[in-house]
Amino acid sequence: MTSEKQKKHAFIHIIGETAANVFFTREEDADDSKSFDDVVRSLTAYFMPMKNIEYAMFKLNGMVQGELVGMDDYVVRLRRQCELCEFGSRDDQEIKRQILIGCNSTELRKEMIKRPGISVAEILTAARMNEASKAQTKTMEARLHNQPTSTVAVMQHQSGDRRQSDRQHQPKLKSNKRPDKTPSSKQTSGKKSLLCFFCGQACSHPQN
Repeated sequence: MTSEKQKKHAFIHIIGETAANVFFTREEDADDSKSFDDVVRSLTAYFMPMKNIEYAMFKLNGMVQGELVGMDDYVVRLRRQCELCEFGSRDDQEIKRQILIGCNSTELRKEMIKRPGISVAEILTAARMNEASKAQTKTMEARLHNQPTSTVAVMQHQSGDRRQSDRQHQPKLKSNKRPDKTPSSKQTSGKKSLLCFFCGQACSHPQN
C-alpha cells in the first residue's frame, strides 16, 4: 500500500464509525489533496482534549492506591497521569513522591523513608514481596482458624490422648503411710461419760 489515497481509505476503515463520520463531515479532511499524515494530525487534534497541566497536577496529587489496588496498577495510573502533567525527566521523582503519600502500606512507606535514593523499580519489587507475604499469611491464618482438624489441632489431640493413656497404664504404687491410730468418733462416742458425784458435771477429776 503505497499511495496516499489507499492509506487514507485503510485508515478510515479501521478508525471506527464515529471517527469515520467526523472525517466525512469535515471538509478539510475530506479533501483528496490532503496527505495521509495531514488527515491523522487533523483527527488527532479534533479528538484530543484541551490540555490543562495545572488540573492534571491537581488530579495527580489526589491519586491514592486504594485498598484493593496492587502497586503495579497504581504505578501505571500515576505514570499515565504524569504524562499529562508533562514532567519529562521528572516522572519517576513525581511518581515516588505520590507513592509515599498515597500508598496503603506502612511497611513500604518506612522502607522509602529509610532509603531516599530508592528507584521506582525497587519500590515495585518491595511492594510485590509485601503483597505476596500478606496474602500467604492471610491464607495460613484462615486455614488454622477455620479448620479444627488442622495439623496443630491433630497434634494437640494426639498429645492429649498419649498423656491419658500413660496415666491409665501407670502402675499404682503402694503407700508407705502408716495407718492413723487416732480413735474415730465412733470409738470415742461409745464410751459413757462419768458424772461427778459432787458437781453433777462430766467428771474431769482423776479417778482413784
